[in-house]
Amino acid sequence: MTTRNGLEHGDCQSPTVTYAPNGSTVTVSEPIIDGRPVFAFVTDMPDRLNCFVEDVTVHCIQRHMPAGLSLTEMPARFQPTLTNGGMPIWQIVYHASGFDAT
Repeated sequence: MTTRNGLEHGDCQSPTVTYAPNGSTVTVSEPIIDGRPVFAFVTDMPDRLNCFVEDVTVHCIQRHMPAGLSLTEMPARFQPTLTNGGMPIWQIVYHASGFDAT
């Protein structure tokens, strides 16, 4: 969130790649964003966005379901359930697991 705020509000500068001579070769150092190599940081961002969009979408669907019905989260993702006596009701919660792992 800090990095996103920095990018949106201009407090954050894009890190640059650094090059260092190492004998007859050149060593390239990957930039670091928020304490992680830029490739790992950028790889995780679409995954986090997918999780966020899924959670908000399911939350909105859940809010518009008829009385007595809700959603439960299963290995096959979401399915309708009874609010009384059915499966555990889905709740929006933070998780650090990847989109494919939830």
